[in-house]
Amino acid sequence: MKLRLLFVLCLLVFAAAAMASPTLTQSVYLDPTSVSREGSLDNPEPDTLFYDDDDNYFRYTTMTNYYVTVRFTPPSNFQLRSVYMPLSNGGTAAATCSVFVHLVQAANRPGQQLMAAAISIPGGANSWFDVTLPDSVDFTANQDFFIVIGQATGYPNNGWYPLLDPQTTVNRSYYTTGSRTGTFTAQTVDFHLRAGGEFAAFTDLAAKGCYNDINGDGPSFFFMPGDTVLLKAEILNAANVA
Repeated sequence: MKLRLLFVLCLLVFAAAAMASPTLTQSVYLDPTSVSREGSLDNPEPDTLFYDDDDNYFRYTTMTNYYVTVRFTPPSNFQLRSVYMPLSNGGTAAATCSVFVHLVQAANRPGQQLMAAAISIPGGANSWFDVTLPDSVDFTANQDFFIVIGQATGYPNNGWYPLLDPQTTVNRSYYTTGSRTGTFTAQTVDFHLRAGGEFAAFTDLAAKGCYNDINGDGPSFFFMPGDTVLLKAEILNAANVA
């Protein structure tokens, strides 16, 4: 009886593990004219937020009818304008991919919807796409937001599907076969999903001092008629850019 119970428990554990970890395979090759980053995009933005390693393209081989999302955190004020992603369509007919921008209710659950858009994926496509949002969305520094795409019909259905990067992970990618506004399951690798827009202009310059240089001899308060006077200032660049 104990052996039978142990066997049943093992089966349950294996079944749960299979459900929690969708099967991945590296068998997706993008169109050679389609490159990552901004090279192949119709309307590249000045700045891009992304967490993938820009390397390799995996797909789910077993999951169908699902949503995927990535949680973004801009390091400074950011205006979101576009979404970039590589997509594949295993069918011959065009398919529609919907894109949603949400606030964050929890680390793995989208909150209030802020924006929605859609793109048509031609049959047989394997390339990068960009979706220009109907309007821009402003976020403050360190304000989390989700970009959700779906509902992917999936590879087993000869449908369309997003792609994943199997290298290092930053624990920001999630998926669900349930509601788009429900709880998502953490993915152990990163989805190729990027946010295009522009960081707010900023200045991090500080004045350290200002003085008269008299005849090239350095700082001096007094000077005489005929002296060569040069006003000098010391400026500290405390920014992270030159």
